[in-house]
Amino acid sequence: MDLRFTLFSEKFGGGKIIVWGYIQYGGVREICRVEGNINTLKYQEILATSYIPNHKRGQILQQDGAPSHTSISTSKFLKVKKIKVLQDWPAQSPDMNIEHM
Repeated sequence: MDLRFTLFSEKFGGGKIIVWGYIQYGGVREICRVEGNINTLKYQEILATSYIPNHKRGQILQQDGAPSHTSISTSKFLKVKKIKVLQDWPAQSPDMNIEHM
């Protein structure tokens, strides 16, 4: 990674709103507000209700290294649902991260 092209961010307290969404060919497909924090079970529920019904064969899910994304439970869930996942995508990656979309 070339540090000349990296923006550093600082995390701090304050108000927040959490949304989850995804982009497919053709644009944004789903954005939903999430109440509370996203844990493994909530993430799987979001995937089951928002992503999986619209998932097309051959698509690859990109997610970062958040604990709810990388848990053993979520990995098993995605395997059972036959969802391919892009491996080793670092959190806050400066490349093609959804925050830049």
